Amino acid sequence: MRSKIDIRTLVRKTNLVLLSICFFSLILSCRTGHKKYVIREKKLVQVLTDIHLADGIALTAPYSPVSESIDSASLYDAVFAKHHVTRVMFDSTMAYYAHKPDKLQSVYSKVTALLNQMDADLKAGKIDAADNKKILIWQDSKVYALPQMGNDNKVAVSLPVKKPGFYTVSAKIKLFGDDQSVAPRMTLFFWYENDSPAGHREYFRNSPITKDGRTGTYTVTQKLANPKITHLKGYILDHSNTDSLFIKHAIVSDIKVYFKESN
Repeated sequence: MRSKIDIRTLVRKTNLVLLSICFFSLILSCRTGHKKYVIREKKLVQVLTDIHLADGIALTAPYSPVSESIDSASLYDAVFAKHHVTRVMFDSTMAYYAHKPDKLQSVYSKVTALLNQMDADLKAGKIDAADNKKILIWQDSKVYALPQMGNDNKVAVSLPVKKPGFYTVSAKIKLFGDDQSVAPRMTLFFWYENDSPAGHREYFRNSPITKDGRTGTYTVTQKLANPKITHLKGYILDHSNTDSLFIKHAIVSDIKVYFKESN
């Protein structure tokens, strides 16, 4: 069983990570020769905080639905996507700060303060301990605008899974009043190939979608216990229309899949 993520441990390791980033950023700056992009300080603090948390997840809870283990680097892409920055932008920013140690130290002081506050909030019960154990294992940053992308587009999802535990799929969905989808909903299932045409399926609870023209976050969770399961599949925006001759009017974005070990 994996140990809990200790935010205080992350705080104690902050200075070591700071030195490591400075070292590699100096190497990068020698290659680039000049500043290309600098993330503003407020956002950089948030990015570095999440990177520390990603490091903590990788160290205390090795997991991946694709491979046997997961490391910090494979989690960084999710962090960058969350904050709408790229790895190149981050590297360029750190190369810039490597030549300004006073500013970098100021940034990391704020990162440490934020981690300390998270630790205090966790102790005070302001952060749900169960949610804190969830690991973001997949994210789709694409925005699906329908019908521009197809009337019959159900926005499919498919990714390999194999570790027992709870899987949560969430997405932001706006379904307009003129949408003609019948029984619009999220339909997800665990799957493995067998002799049947559709394969073996173990369905999540469906999540009905409201046609009110408002953006809502829809979430479904299901426990995986069957060792034969190989994939999580389904549709973020499903319907029961018998044909494609209908009007679909929706926007789907911020699709995420989380994993949490069962107790």
